[in-house]
Amino acid sequence: MSLPAKSLLDPDVVQCPYPYYEELRRERPIAFLPELNGYFASSYEIVRQILRDKRFLKGAAENDGRKFVTPHKAAQEILLADPVIGFPIHCISQSNGEEHSQFRKLVEPFMGRKAAMAREPAIQSCVDAVLGEIEKSDTCEIVADFSAPYTFT
Repeated sequence: MSLPAKSLLDPDVVQCPYPYYEELRRERPIAFLPELNGYFASSYEIVRQILRDKRFLKGAAENDGRKFVTPHKAAQEILLADPVIGFPIHCISQSNGEEHSQFRKLVEPFMGRKAAMAREPAIQSCVDAVLGEIEKSDTCEIVADFSAPYTFT
């Protein structure tokens, strides 16, 4: 059985993508999607295999999918301009193996579980403020209105 001609950009799919995701998982767990000009892996296990496969090492944008995801510019500018935060986060996202482990050791005290728990009240305050603004609006685009301000890259 083949999938009907759909796209992630079809209005019905945009409104509720979950039935389409289920079709992809069932019919084509790895599917070429022309609208992305790339492949879409629709199951956790497949994505996990890809991420562990040395043929798909991080590095150049053409290897890791960044050409399909536009970084949130405002978040980048804030992070890189801040004298305290200004650590080049891209060093972590673009490294592999031992080099990646060394970067992780550097940032663990600041970004690890314990550090995050210590910052939880401040983070919750920011979340409450953003949600307060969202409540005043008739609509909410979750990525643009809520998630994007918290991205690192």
